[in-house]
Amino acid sequence: MTLAGVRARVRGRIYQVGHSKKSNTYLHNSGPSRSAFTGVVFASALEHFEHRSISLTSYQGREVGLIGKILKHSKFGLEMVREDPSQIQPLD
Repeated sequence: MTLAGVRARVRGRIYQVGHSKKSNTYLHNSGPSRSAFTGVVFASALEHFEHRSISLTSYQGREVGLIGKILKHSKFGLEMVREDPSQIQPLD
């Protein structure tokens, strides 16, 4: 069974927060390798987080719940794009 294309609620710890200065994209990785599940926030959605004074780096090391559609990226594996702060909920 493939999870790609399925809308889901995922629970886990954010191992590391990455930021691409080139594309202004934030990556919430669930593990140390590129194949770990990743939450993605593109630059186009940042204003929604900033409007609510949410720092995307503040999630590092925290247990969270993610809501959204699971996608399969050809290079990085399974990921979930988040476009709104309601799609990520701190659980700790």
